Amino acid sequence: MLNIFKKRHKQTSLRDKQSKKDDNLVGKLLDHGVQRKRDGDYAKAKACYYQAIHLDPSRYAAFYSLAKVCYLTKEHHESVLNYLRTAHLSVCINIGNDLAQIPDFEAMKTDLLNQVSSDVLRQVKKTHHYAHFIFLDTNLLYHLGHLLFDFMPDKFSLLPDEVKHDSSTLMRIDEYIDLYRQGLSGRKVQRDYKSVEIMSQAIYQPISVSFLLDNLEWEKIEDSNVMQIYSDNYEFKKHRKASYKIATIAQLDNMINMGTTMFDPNIMSPEMLSLNNQYNLARESTAQGNPEKAIQIYRDLIASYPNFVAGRVNLASDLIMSGNPREALKHLDYAHGIAPDDPDIHLAAGVAYDALGNKQGEIEQYYQALTDRPNYIRAMNNLGIAYREIGQLDQSKHWLHRALDEMEQQESSMAQLGWKHPDKLNMLASLAMTYEMEQDWDKSAYYWKQCVSLAPGNVLIQQNLQKAVNQRKTG
Repeated sequence: MLNIFKKRHKQTSLRDKQSKKDDNLVGKLLDHGVQRKRDGDYAKAKACYYQAIHLDPSRYAAFYSLAKVCYLTKEHHESVLNYLRTAHLSVCINIGNDLAQIPDFEAMKTDLLNQVSSDVLRQVKKTHHYAHFIFLDTNLLYHLGHLLFDFMPDKFSLLPDEVKHDSSTLMRIDEYIDLYRQGLSGRKVQRDYKSVEIMSQAIYQPISVSFLLDNLEWEKIEDSNVMQIYSDNYEFKKHRKASYKIATIAQLDNMINMGTTMFDPNIMSPEMLSLNNQYNLARESTAQGNPEKAIQIYRDLIASYPNFVAGRVNLASDLIMSGNPREALKHLDYAHGIAPDDPDIHLAAGVAYDALGNKQGEIEQYYQALTDRPNYIRAMNNLGIAYREIGQLDQSKHWLHRALDEMEQQESSMAQLGWKHPDKLNMLASLAMTYEMEQDWDKSAYYWKQCVSLAPGNVLIQQNLQKAVNQRKTG
């Protein structure tokens, strides 16, 4: 009996050693695949991941990594397939675990549930008693959402109507997709992490939730044999229109930051709809030259919703316009405590410091805005103007040309829509004035002429052009 036990123990030990050896090899293959991906050798990266899957067909990380490489190689079906396998394993391996022990799980689930519509919530409940497990990995939802959205030729049809008719928002989405692709390939890119959060919550995560609810094989969810469940010829359902709702101040701020403030009432809670209506009324008052009315509306809003960042920033801007820059800075300081990465806060603070005659403080705030959003055109433009006002013309030209280059890149990316940047006229005028101050009348005339092409009926611009032309002749 003892000899039999020893023999069985020896066989188990050999199996354990082989398993440990395979596990080590799988880990090395995954590391090697990551390196090959960073080198741009996607074929070898895929080979590493497939070999890892062959050794361990339930290795979550292998399917996840493979899906990301297939995104980069634009192999859409293969990428979706491996994200499905990844999501299935993510649910499967957590069955039987006490989710209460997972740090912040309830808060994470609640946060995401707050962003999807009541229809999706009902679907979560009726799909399967483990369906809520898909909220365990928000990174997976983010990456899958990119795949589902980015490669669609009609991807903008998935967006809510109020977003897809806003050309500046569409431009930012295209730019964002390009940055994501660069980052996924392993390149170092400067990311606006506030925009990452906004895009993920507003678009990518809701699309992924709907897709996984529709396409995971929930009746087989406790089976980890994903290669068999989701075979290479597995057919998945077409993903539905993004379905989300706005029910909190943070979500409303996020959507305002995306560049649109007119929402479909059906996606807003009654409370947020009322708040948004008041916010738009204040903005209209400012546009109509009545900042006093706007200030009162904003004061009422932040009295009820002190963490409403967009309301505080706009209140600060109207206070500056009304000659109260010191009070404006107090509101901006409060807003910065809530949203430390919001570049609009620093932009408004720079204007406040300018009103106080503190040019150094103004310039520092614009640099902070560019730290938060490196391609922020308005911050570059304001920097160029600030440097011109203190006589540093080389720095002024540097920042104004950087802003113009960024502006033209954005216009190029939206050429099919015939979109022109709304700040282009002001940018060209700033350049013309800088060259005028430098007495470079050729370049001053050149940029004033471009201004005339954008605003042919503007008498002041025509006068400035004529002045530059006359100075060029006499000079």
